[in-house]
Amino acid sequence: MQSKIPEKEIFECLKNIVAVAPMLIFDLAEKTEKSKDFYLRNCIAKGSSLLESILILYKKEYYDNALILYRSLLDRLVHVYYLSKHDSFQEFKFETLTANFEHVNNARSDQSLEGILEDPLFQITKEEWKKYQEYKQNLDGWNKPDPKKILKENDLGFLYKFGYEYASRRVHPTYFDGYPEFHTITKLEPNPYDKFDNQTIINNSVLITSVLFSECLTKSSFSFRQIVFDYFKSIHNLLHDDSDKDYKNKFVKIAKLFNQEVELSK
Repeated sequence: MQSKIPEKEIFECLKNIVAVAPMLIFDLAEKTEKSKDFYLRNCIAKGSSLLESILILYKKEYYDNALILYRSLLDRLVHVYYLSKHDSFQEFKFETLTANFEHVNNARSDQSLEGILEDPLFQITKEEWKKYQEYKQNLDGWNKPDPKKILKENDLGFLYKFGYEYASRRVHPTYFDGYPEFHTITKLEPNPYDKFDNQTIINNSVLITSVLFSECLTKSSFSFRQIVFDYFKSIHNLLHDDSDKDYKNKFVKIAKLFNQEVELSK
């Protein structure tokens, strides 16, 4: 998303979203009995950390690295869409625990690393083995989400072509790896990014994070106050019309409720 939003303004908006995240996850801290709510709460925390990290890399002019984290943001949104549609949060939990167990078990089988069997990180109890077998049996029907298909289903197909797929080319090694960083470090010409609107990375990251947070709150088991959704809508308005700064006023209202220990959800 290209925009005429001043860089200073989009930076302020990004930091604003990072600031609102703790208010949302603190509100949910003791309300996550279900696998779904546990994942959605932590997804907000992960999204906030990714967004903040993207800004750090952007300021250092490490644009390719920022794009890698941007792809990671999109991945989280894809998973929230997919898991919510199929109500497969529990299955995803089993898949994760199964993969973790198999990683530990595979590491234990490699005797080339001295002391691996005594390392506390690689211990397997009888109870854990029993749970692994239980998780394995409950994985029937689990399929990894297809980003292209999921984004298209949610009318965001353009984000795959111009976001996910484009950023994926920065994740895996290519012949031109490090060429942008070479310019950033040495300042020697040519500049691989001279025709690229770098701020697009920040604009799109703010957009995806606001959509991700809204989706997490909507798909949770709780009803959030309208002011929270109005806040994210105001951010979308800013991205389409740089003269709309109403998100700041709505943030103040949310912060006031939080400071007064008024719950944002019920």
